[in-house]
Amino acid sequence: MTIAALEATPSVSFAVFISSAAVAVRASTCPSSVTVVPVLPPWSVAAAVGPTPLVESIFFPSSSSPDFTRYLRSNEQRRYSKETWQLRPLAGNINSASSDQSKTMLYRKNRSLGLKGSASAVANNLSVRVDMARSVIHYAVVNRYTVNVVSSSMNGQTVNSRQVVCKEPSVNYCSSVIQARLVPFPTRTILALTSQYGIQMFDADTTMMLYWYAVGEFSQPDGFSRGIGGFQDEFLCMGTHDGRILVFHIPSKGTNVTLSQTLEGHEVAICDIQSEGENLISSDDSGSIIIWNKMKQLFKIPGYGYPCTSLAFWNGLAVGGYGSGHLRMFDASTGRLCAEVTAHAKWINAVDVAKSSGMLLSAGEDSMIHVWQLSTASPMIEHLHGECVTDTQLQGAKFISGDGKAFACTGYDYGEIFFYMAE
Repeated sequence: MTIAALEATPSVSFAVFISSAAVAVRASTCPSSVTVVPVLPPWSVAAAVGPTPLVESIFFPSSSSPDFTRYLRSNEQRRYSKETWQLRPLAGNINSASSDQSKTMLYRKNRSLGLKGSASAVANNLSVRVDMARSVIHYAVVNRYTVNVVSSSMNGQTVNSRQVVCKEPSVNYCSSVIQARLVPFPTRTILALTSQYGIQMFDADTTMMLYWYAVGEFSQPDGFSRGIGGFQDEFLCMGTHDGRILVFHIPSKGTNVTLSQTLEGHEVAICDIQSEGENLISSDDSGSIIIWNKMKQLFKIPGYGYPCTSLAFWNGLAVGGYGSGHLRMFDASTGRLCAEVTAHAKWINAVDVAKSSGMLLSAGEDSMIHVWQLSTASPMIEHLHGECVTDTQLQGAKFISGDGKAFACTGYDYGEIFFYMAE
């Protein structure tokens, strides 16, 4: 635990301890009358200047002294909205967030979409591609050595499902798929797969393999590929187990995919890759993030002891979701830590951003999905909605619409995609 703040009253001083599960306020000068109160849903908001974070504000329950057992019982429902929490700024800290109660959103669960196989326990296990010209939405979900690809009409009445088997061309057996992503380009969409031994690329209709690239030797059990991201409408970046990022040039048509260059800077396995304009961001198992500009390394942000499993990019802000349950926001132009949120009680497996609205989605193994509002001004992040997908270890989450009013998610060992719409 970490002491986040120390406040004093004339008769007693209180030490506030923050953990991912709960916060306790203890009467340090009155041992005979220790009071334990619930303090956080699983998030707190912090701002930082330089490498050392400073607490900006903490969300406290509006009730003054509720019974702790009653709190734990109500906490099992895990459905929070900003209306039930009041903002308590800490004296002496900077840029306290606004306590505006009007920025609350509620989502309702819609009919789910069935898959031919269940979702594997891998991070970022949902990819979504919206084809507005054809009024079709494409989904890709990893299930062991296959990828479930589902195409659905906007109203969900027409559904086409198929499976892509990840079979290495040079051997007679299948390898486990680690990640799949539908990557849009100006004239085509590529279904990219990373697996235990290599990289595969398919046309979006999955009828033909365009390219295959081996990572390491088949005798190496520790060789794998992970991390997929498009860049500047003509390149596809793929991460490897040894920290390299392979940059492939994607032609406007045909199968002439070529390895353009290799980016080196990470020392351990790549987790995720995202891009915005001329900037590229990548994360790895140590939690380090590298910001690239025109394929040149600008900054390397040190890790925090946990993998940075998922990334998002919005208006010059790089957002990372960590295995510790934290969300961290960095200025892509300087590499500076701008804000930090204890967002989940367990591992974060997916983050996504709605480009037009700046809304952020985070999903974790604590069965929670949170919706946040990003801003380039203070406060840089505000909580809008929390949703519990009961008894589900969430593995992937994506916005369906650019305004953030609809999102989808997947859970480990569930053969369906869950949908939520803003009310």
